[in-house]
Amino acid sequence: MQEESKLWRALWTSVLAGAISLGAYLESAKGKDEPINPRNHLKSIDFLVDAIPIREIRREIKLPQPNNQDNYVSQQKSSQNQRQSNEQINYRTTNLQTDPIDLLLARLIYGEARSCSKEERGSVGKTPLTRSGFLENKDEERLRKIMLKNNKVRGKIVWQYSCFGDHNREKLMNPTEIKAFEECLKISRGILLNQLPDYSNGADHYHARNISEKPKWAKKMTPLPPLHANQSHIFYDSKQRQNGR
Repeated sequence: MQEESKLWRALWTSVLAGAISLGAYLESAKGKDEPINPRNHLKSIDFLVDAIPIREIRREIKLPQPNNQDNYVSQQKSSQNQRQSNEQINYRTTNLQTDPIDLLLARLIYGEARSCSKEERGSVGKTPLTRSGFLENKDEERLRKIMLKNNKVRGKIVWQYSCFGDHNREKLMNPTEIKAFEECLKISRGILLNQLPDYSNGADHYHARNISEKPKWAKKMTPLPPLHANQSHIFYDSKQRQNGR
């Protein structure tokens, strides 16, 4: 009787192991046959951005003390309850030339695309890196010059990235939406360290979707495939010119 019981246990163990192996195989084969969901990358960028430590970035940009009025101000949060006195970071600046490069890029992203999806903010932020070749040459000053480039046109200063000269300037110089700004700062750090995918497909130009007329340069280029249906900008790769232009 004991021998028969052992035989049955051995038989069931073998059957169970075979069933588990078959299930694993079928699941693997199913994953290969299923089409890739093009929206899965949205989850991945959320994960990648959330994993970037903002406290580490705060330490590395070395915010000066409150008496330094030319740059950033670290203030004590007022509270009726003295036991709940927490430090609040204030990213106000009066001089963009003295910004650490990741902070300057965060201001650009915040000023140009703060209400956009993470992937679109990342695509906007990647354009000056593509123009400057930063990921290859690591030249921060070249990157800074490209971000802050401006020209005088008919007596008016026109910025290459318009947020530095329009109604967004005050907001990016003194961001009050700290959580939103620090998310842009994390995206900036991820771009500079090449930790985020290039969802822009190599774009080095873009313009807002809702403008009344395309810029002259855009008429000579072919728009890149959209990132998603609700994006606010149209992206271009200057190397992809329209035929005959």
